[in-house]
Amino acid sequence: MNPALILALRPGATLLERDAEADIQLWHGIVRVSCPSGGVRSALRELAKGADRARLDRIVVDADGDAGLAMWYYQLAHLEARGAVSFELRDANCTVARAVVTSRVFHPALDASPLAGRWVLDRFAYLRRAESGVVLESARSSVQIALLEPVGMSVVSALASPIAWDTFPDRVSQELLTLFAYCGMLAPADVADTNPSTAAWHFADLLCHARTRARRDVGLDALPTQRSLPPSPVVKAPMSSESIALHVPDLARLDAQDVPFSRVLEGRRSVRDYGARPITARQLGELLYRAARIQRVTDADADRVPYATSRRPYPGGGACYELEVYAVVGECDGLGRGLYHYDPLQHRLEVLAVSVSHVDRLLDDSARSADVAGGRQLLLVITARFHRFMWKYGLGSYAAIMKNTGVLLATMQLVATAMGLAPCALGGGDSELFALAIGTPFEEETSVGELMLGSAPRR
Repeated sequence: MNPALILALRPGATLLERDAEADIQLWHGIVRVSCPSGGVRSALRELAKGADRARLDRIVVDADGDAGLAMWYYQLAHLEARGAVSFELRDANCTVARAVVTSRVFHPALDASPLAGRWVLDRFAYLRRAESGVVLESARSSVQIALLEPVGMSVVSALASPIAWDTFPDRVSQELLTLFAYCGMLAPADVADTNPSTAAWHFADLLCHARTRARRDVGLDALPTQRSLPPSPVVKAPMSSESIALHVPDLARLDAQDVPFSRVLEGRRSVRDYGARPITARQLGELLYRAARIQRVTDADADRVPYATSRRPYPGGGACYELEVYAVVGECDGLGRGLYHYDPLQHRLEVLAVSVSHVDRLLDDSARSADVAGGRQLLLVITARFHRFMWKYGLGSYAAIMKNTGVLLATMQLVATAMGLAPCALGGGDSELFALAIGTPFEEETSVGELMLGSAPRR
């Protein structure tokens, strides 16, 4: 038996027949198919069980003649484009690979026919372990291909270098190559790295963009543990028995006397040099109170929100507020050199016992990032307790956490500007070093944003 490419409704799809139409129930809604003829209806029934293209065509021709093929091809293309069809490569009694569309929209990369020229694995393609086994995916493709037999791994390995379709001696490998091309996993060897639309993209960036904006249903192997654990608490457990109470500003006075908001927006700048006298603990307390404190906590409600939430000065998705603030102090009047965790509920700093070398490295790294040659007064580090947010939102959580981080950084920078301080948000930081400094697993909590802060220089 020769290997055959089998078309079927994607796993989990349901065919619901009606008089002149049929509905395909998918995870993202219903795809409606017109069935003006018996041939199209019979082919849909066979598609629900799985069949190769030749058999589906014969069913239509036997019932409607050659004229019925145009309507069938139109309906089949409609189903493919809406992600309703999966593709299986079968050989003898085994399924070699299964390709499932993971998007609401699918556009075949190539016609499923023998390939001319030489091909290579697209540089945005990757392998990973999933519940279905090893899967091949790409940031540029809305298809997930489960490799169910060892030959699949062999073909992927061969595609690390340019190779021609007819180089493979067996039909199974050739059909796999065709399936990979059809699903957008390959690139022509002579133009693989010269596409102007992808030349500027790094692999991780495009993958994050595709997986968090296109809403691809990579939940085909959804994480079973996402909600098997309870949600993280709204306030992080105390990190130290030693704490320092912070100054609480007079909000009524600020309301009457603060700098007008338009002047703050127009005057906001990244400032990289500082005054001779360092920032004070009183100023740090006012900034954190105005930008990051907890204003109110709301307990979980099983009928409404199944996790405790809080209200803070800056907006946060789902009121989860997964972000934490740490102060790395070099020079600050009223605080010793070291690392502190901000308790947003009690408005205090927890003194953390960390290595002086970690404090020095964090301050030095931030100075290099901001191209600062002078003093290093204070660094505010924003971390994320990832499970706190991912428990609710699952896929796309990391991108949303980055947006929440940007909101908090902007809020801090505007408050600092209104206070006459010198803020400078940074474009990056050493997340592995910071996780080591605070003693948490990198995947559990670490830095996602940094803001250098100090006293403003005299002008």
